[in-house]
Amino acid sequence: MQILTSKKPIALVLTGALIMAFLRMPLAAARSRKGAMVEVTMTDGSVAQGELLAVKSDALLIFNKASGLGRNFDLLQVGRVRVMKKSKALNGLATGLEVGLALSLYFYIRSDQHENSGLAFVTVLPITGLIGSILGALSGREDEFAIAGAPPAERELSLEALRQRSHE
Repeated sequence: MQILTSKKPIALVLTGALIMAFLRMPLAAARSRKGAMVEVTMTDGSVAQGELLAVKSDALLIFNKASGLGRNFDLLQVGRVRVMKKSKALNGLATGLEVGLALSLYFYIRSDQHENSGLAFVTVLPITGLIGSILGALSGREDEFAIAGAPPAERELSLEALRQRSHE
């Protein structure tokens, strides 16, 4: 087969894969620190959502973009805080497909029986895509922190974890 004797198609495919990988990387200058989106459940059962601006020693500062208002929540009244994360299943799927494409190309090039080597594309791509999607979904799980009723040591650990995810 002519495609395997010429290195130009292989170089083009590998260059395309590298370009796709670099396009997915965010620019360092474009990143600005944002607070995590949280859902605060009070001890009386009321719920508020917004961006976590700051965690003080006695209060949480939350900004709700929909209403344009910031609120101050007393830590004695906060029951639990749930950090909402976006699902990363599509990012995992894309990464899994890239890895599957690279593996399939490797198996295709290294195979002696070129008639059956196309099976690598049919079998490896879906498997790696599925594995990447599952891993991406698992990495986007939500975290939940109990504030009210928690022992002081656990409460401080929860507040420190929230401070790391705040805007300030």
